[in-house]
Amino acid sequence: MFGSVPKGDAILLKLVCHNWSDESCVKILRNCHKALPQHGKVIVMEQIIPEVPDLSKISVLTSAADSLMFLVTSGKERTLKEFESLCRSSGFSRFHVALPSILSVVEFYK
Repeated sequence: MFGSVPKGDAILLKLVCHNWSDESCVKILRNCHKALPQHGKVIVMEQIIPEVPDLSKISVLTSAADSLMFLVTSGKERTLKEFESLCRSSGFSRFHVALPSILSVVEFYK
């Protein structure tokens, strides 16, 4: 992922970004960008933490996962704004939430 990514029309990253810092995610996503054709996309499946935590089950679960990522790796769970920032920083032109859920599906378009 840090050296290169196999070419494809779409690249799926499931529970990858939360393992890495923002800088490392941008490196991975830039390699994905290079591997995609002109109208390709990256499909990111991750937990998305709310901007303002609340007492909902999803908020509590994603906040606990974020704490675990802090303790175990250099990664973190991210908000939608943070994912959009990763998208733009990596050279992608469009960001779309395809499925908001406990494991959300977000698409980055070239």
